[in-house]
Amino acid sequence: MNLKRFKYFYTVTATNFITLPEEKQVRKLGEFFDILRVIEKEIHIIFSRKMLPVPIEGVITDMPIIQIQMSSQEPLDDIFDRLKFEYSIDEEHASYEISKEHLRHFRIPNKTGPDAYGKCMTLYSVPSSLPSAWIHSIFSACSRIDIYITPITQDKAIKIMDSKSKMLYELATRSKKILEECQKVDAIKTALQKSQTSLFHVAVNCTIIGPTMREMKKAVKDFRKNASIAGGRFTSTPSKQAAMINGWGARLSMDIGSTAILYAFVSADMLEVPNGVVLGINVNTGAPVIYDPAKRTNYNFAIIGKSGSGKSFTVKILLKRLIEKYPDCFCFVIDPMGEYYKIASYLGLDAIQITESKEFGFDPFNMLEPLDAVDILGQATKAPPEVIKLWRSLLAQNIKNISELYESSDENAQRYLVDLVKGPLSTIMKGEPQMSDKIIISMKGTGTEEHTVLILLMALSKAWKRITELLPTKKKILLIDEGWMLFKMQGAEKYIDMIVRMGRKLNVTFIFVSQKVEDLANEKGGYGRIIDNIETKVLMLMEEDAAAKAGKILQLSLHEVDQITSFDVGNGIFITKKHRLHVKFEATPEEKEIHFNTAPETENPSEQ
Repeated sequence: MNLKRFKYFYTVTATNFITLPEEKQVRKLGEFFDILRVIEKEIHIIFSRKMLPVPIEGVITDMPIIQIQMSSQEPLDDIFDRLKFEYSIDEEHASYEISKEHLRHFRIPNKTGPDAYGKCMTLYSVPSSLPSAWIHSIFSACSRIDIYITPITQDKAIKIMDSKSKMLYELATRSKKILEECQKVDAIKTALQKSQTSLFHVAVNCTIIGPTMREMKKAVKDFRKNASIAGGRFTSTPSKQAAMINGWGARLSMDIGSTAILYAFVSADMLEVPNGVVLGINVNTGAPVIYDPAKRTNYNFAIIGKSGSGKSFTVKILLKRLIEKYPDCFCFVIDPMGEYYKIASYLGLDAIQITESKEFGFDPFNMLEPLDAVDILGQATKAPPEVIKLWRSLLAQNIKNISELYESSDENAQRYLVDLVKGPLSTIMKGEPQMSDKIIISMKGTGTEEHTVLILLMALSKAWKRITELLPTKKKILLIDEGWMLFKMQGAEKYIDMIVRMGRKLNVTFIFVSQKVEDLANEKGGYGRIIDNIETKVLMLMEEDAAAKAGKILQLSLHEVDQITSFDVGNGIFITKKHRLHVKFEATPEEKEIHFNTAPETENPSEQ
């Protein structure tokens, strides 16, 4: 056999699979089956590792990561594009160069020292009950895997199954197990006759490499032990070592469902270099979590967890890394509880505190449509329907600000606005301040909950207004902490919905921090579920009830629901369209000790 028979070469981006809920795993397998259904000629799938330079604690370290390549005799671009696979087109794929073949092993030349030693093992038998993506458990103990999949025409496939069935039935009286195998073969033959499945010849070759003969033998022993545990039987056929490198191997017949064990596009890590930011450690693999917002379908980011889960600590890490990555960005942090105000200088941001009684221009008429401004004021002041109706009618007089609305109202309606026009909060409604484009707005101590929510919404509106004035190419970061407070006011959903839908077009990374997933999952006012337009979600420690609701909303597995009720502080499930990772968020020693050391949060009784 000659690998030069392949003409088209691809590297396919591996994504998370093992920790996905069953429904999403089935969808991923369906995509793999779709590839197999359309191929007419042999394909070659290669498992290997490449060294990737990644930053770990500030030091660039080479780390081996899985690489999945595919060669074919026909172009696969169209099917990859249709299935939305991430892939690159390669010139060719390297194979091992053999300096000498021995009876049961071979040597690989080494330019800087003695030859390395290798052995090829070919798969000749598999049990019937292996899990999907089983092949990855085998790859953990070898250097490379080569899989060759060749489609068999329907007529030939039926003949193969018919012949196998006859042979097995002759032996069926000796063993119940063989009888069960007969029934499976008959089921495949029937499915082939109805064009419900396809049949393939499959060869799986595993290569084990060691720098010395002794180390290679030890690696082979470890491989055999691993294969014995994982399932599958391998043999190193004498005098066929070089041939296996070039594609020879034991041939198994598999129907399309059985190939699920060979599902290749699996990675347990998020290593989005060179443009990603390091957020923490993958608890399951020990690898750094390197996240690039630009790889997402939208740049929205939700961090959800109860008080004391480490939300603020995690948000500070994310915010710091993004500001470092985009030093010229617009950054607007809405900080209801004053959590970020005290580290503004460390983050390189300006900071203002609304309680300082300065003019901030937070008059609703400055930032909202007049009708929306009236409705928001009605909710913030708890005005009855008849008062709101009056205010709406007064808009015909071309009301331009809250003071004019107050002056035009009758005595009964005025008493709902008096605090905002003549009270302590009146100053912040006035003026047209020039806020910087890198700022934290703290609202700690702004008075009643209704007033705090009003100011929060005005700050959000002001930030959005500035965002729309900037060039779309300029990077923008908009962070709302304690976002649940917004939903205390009817109508706020449409502003959040607008941001999550339009943010990508305006280059906005929108970070929403709250305590419950359902805050973003209510379908109010016809806007749908906001959570569905937030691709990146971090789920941290939650109470059992909140975790159960999160599981239902986000289709989490039972294991994931259990996880988020027992996480240590600073841990969470990191979810994107292609990843589901258990992450421990990590700051630098300086950040932990000096800047990000957050006192335990206390539950806000107004949220209950």
